[in-house]
This record gives sequence, C-alpha cells and structure tokens, in this order.
Amino acid sequence: MDAASKISVLNYTRANLGTIVYKTMRPGEVDPAPEEKLSHMTALLDDDPALFLSRWGRFLPREQLEQFEGARGDYEVDFHLTTLLAQPTPPPSTPTSPPRTRTTAHIRSQNRRLQYLRRHLQNTPYFDDEAMQLREPALYEHYVGQYIPEEERNAPFAEEINLVERVLSDIDRGWAEERVRREREEAMEEEEEEEEQEEEEEEGEEEEDSALMRENGNGSRVDKPVRRKYGVPNGEVAHDLARDNDMDVLSSHREGEEGDKQEGNEQEMVDDKENVKPAFPSISEEERQELRDEFVRIMEERFLDGEDNEFDYSTVDFNEEYDDMDQQHMDLQDKYFDEDDPDDDEDRGGEGHTGYTGELDY
Repeated sequence: MDAASKISVLNYTRANLGTIVYKTMRPGEVDPAPEEKLSHMTALLDDDPALFLSRWGRFLPREQLEQFEGARGDYEVDFHLTTLLAQPTPPPSTPTSPPRTRTTAHIRSQNRRLQYLRRHLQNTPYFDDEAMQLREPALYEHYVGQYIPEEERNAPFAEEINLVERVLSDIDRGWAEERVRREREEAMEEEEEEEEQEEEEEEGEEEEDSALMRENGNGSRVDKPVRRKYGVPNGEVAHDLARDNDMDVLSSHREGEEGDKQEGNEQEMVDDKENVKPAFPSISEEERQELRDEFVRIMEERFLDGEDNEFDYSTVDFNEEYDDMDQQHMDLQDKYFDEDDPDDDEDRGGEGHTGYTGELDY
C-alpha cells in the first residue's frame, strides 16, 4: 500500500470522523478526542492494514477500499477486502446525513440491543472462544487461533466434559477449521484469477501493438504522414519498420524464455513452501490477551449491527423491556414541554404555555 493510497484513506477518515464508529463505548467510558482517534487510526493503517479494515472498513466507500489493493497478498487483507467489496450497497463517498439525523426507530433498536448485550451476553458463553469461533471462524483464526500453541490447541478435555460434549466439540472445531481453509483457498483463487486477467490484458495490448507494427511494415500501407516524417521512400520505411518488428519478436522470444525460467523457479518455491510447515507466530501472553479483547470488541459490534444470523433481533428491537428508562423519562419530558396547543394560547390571549396548568398531574 503506497503513501498516496494511505493519504487518500486518511483524508477521507479525517473528513468523516464524526460518522465512523471508533469503538463500542462501555458504561462510564469516555469517548477519546478526535485527535487521539485519528492518531491511533493512522498508526494502525501504517502497521496493520488488515486490522484497520476489520475495524473501520465497513465505513469506507468503494473508492477508498480500492486503495488497499496494493496491500493484497496478505491473507487477512484479502479476506476483509474481498468481503467488503462484495457488499451490494457500499457506503457512500460522503455521508448523506450526520449520525444525529438517524431515525428514532433505529436509535431505539440500537439502544435496546446494547441493553440486551449488557444484561444477557457479556461475560457469558456467548463470548466464549468456541462460540465465537463458530460464528466467525476466519476472524477467530486471525485474532486468536493462529497464536494458540500446538500443545494447547490439542490439549485433552477436562474430566467433567462427557463423551457427547467431546464429540460435538471435535465436530465444531473441524467444521470451523475447514471453513477457514476454504475461505483461504477462495481468496487465493480470486487473487490468481485477477493476476491472470491482468496478464491477459497485457498480452492483448502487446498483440495489438505487434499487429500494428506488422501492418505498418507493408510499404503499400505506410501512411503518407509517416513517409513525410522520415523523408524516405515507402520501401525504406517499410524495411526499417520490418527490422524493428523483427527485433521486437526476438526480444519477446527472449522475454518468454526468461518468463518460463522464472515460472519454473516460482513453482519450485511453491512446492518447497507446501512441504515446509509454517512457523508458529510467537507473541507474549499480554499481546495474546490484547488481541482477544479486540476480537471480543469486534464481535460485540457485529451483534449490535445485526450481523449474527442465528439471533432473532426482533425479540429485542420491539421489546420495551430493554429501554433505558432514565433516557425515556427525559425524552417524555422534552416532548411534553415542546408541545404547545395553539387553542390554549388563544384562550390565554395569545400568551405561550408557561407552566403547569393543573390538567395533568405528574
């Protein structure tokens, strides 16, 4: 990812910082200042574009997501970028409205989901590693799974785990690992297809250039402006162009031989890589915990955004039990004092409603 692409992404981020959800705020947590947010996002874009995409990619329009094409080749970048670009309705390049103009129903449903999350999901099996791995295998592998040592990954079950639970756990783990493997293969195949398409386009352009040179190599078809430019008869121009064409053919032949050798070397490298077991990425326990906390935060955001396909959000979105009653009371008060009956104003000689009338008793 070159400097120009990073500048483009950061300029968009700076201009739309108010519409990008920096992180899910916990009770009592203070929202960081805009400068602090931008500084952290800039550092993350430099150090880990994949993590930047996982956190804020859904807030970027297509033209900004395409700035990450230069970072392809990394599995996590390929995964997030392919997923985000596949969305049928990417976010617009400029926000159509600030966050405060969202509908009341949307805000209410988001608040209810947050209340449900705090009451019933936080610190529960919903956010256990196994449960999160089943919901998002690729994200789990990126943030947690790849850093688990082999002996810990294959550790025996605890004695209190019965046979049925062990079998089901093995099935779930095998399914998650297979899904990660398939997604990696699909990402690699898509990347290879894009490279092949680019090569075919380049070859097509080269063939068009060669055909044009061959056509101009025929003296009867050399345009008069060309003859005037070189100041020589048709035959001499044709001879020079034909000679240049022969040199191009020889050069192409040599490039083809070198390309074949390079492809052979690359294939040998691929074969070697397939026979070598990848090194285990070693990080400290503190770093592992930080990555897991980040993964949990992302999973919380995905729940709030309605991305858990197994959860029935209607049981929360339309349930008044999860309303914040303090906020509701404030909203009712604001609504009451904002309402002003014009008929009452006329009865009072046009004076505005100034206080309690005795008709309602709160």
